[in-house]
Amino acid sequence: MVGVHATVRGPQFFGADLFDRFIEVHTLSHAFAQMIQMTSMAFQGVFEMFPLLKVAFLEAGCTWVPYWLGRMDEEWEKRGALEAPGCKRKPSEYLTQNEIDAASLVRNEELNTQQQMRVKWPDSTVVALAYVDQLTRSHAMPQERARAIKTALERADDLRSGQDKNASAVAGQLETIVTQLERDAGSASGRDAAHLRSLAATIKGRATRLKG
Repeated sequence: MVGVHATVRGPQFFGADLFDRFIEVHTLSHAFAQMIQMTSMAFQGVFEMFPLLKVAFLEAGCTWVPYWLGRMDEEWEKRGALEAPGCKRKPSEYLTQNEIDAASLVRNEELNTQQQMRVKWPDSTVVALAYVDQLTRSHAMPQERARAIKTALERADDLRSGQDKNASAVAGQLETIVTQLERDAGSASGRDAAHLRSLAATIKGRATRLKG
């Protein structure tokens, strides 16, 4: 895990030397400095070289991120191959919609910044797909396997209830996938093994709901 915070260098490094009041400098120091750091990490290939690395951009909110990813995508499409060869894909592809949607499922009724609250992710399709995205990004899951998992989850989502005539067959297909994932986790290591086990548990929970 890498935590990215505001700059500790002078205001001239992020354009705030134009101001002479702390409120103006401080407003820029977090957001602009983190935009600078995200730009460097993406175009220098950090996310490509370390696909399992978790990065937290702290104390700048998050609404700037979609805009900035779009901005970087445009630059990458124009001159990425020449000036950012270490960045192998559009910067926005290092953070997928499934990951964003999965994160939005978590709600904290009470926030205590001095505590590290453990998150219990629901057994939902979007959480499973977020794990799939992470595993394919780290090359721990072949595209063919990823497509098969997505197709099985789509079939499960198309069912109205566990009483549908196809529910048993779909649940069986999900359980077969769980067995494969658990076997893969046994031969994997580190973050990939953890993601495979978490994906297996999520799909297992999905299958259990169909059977119940």
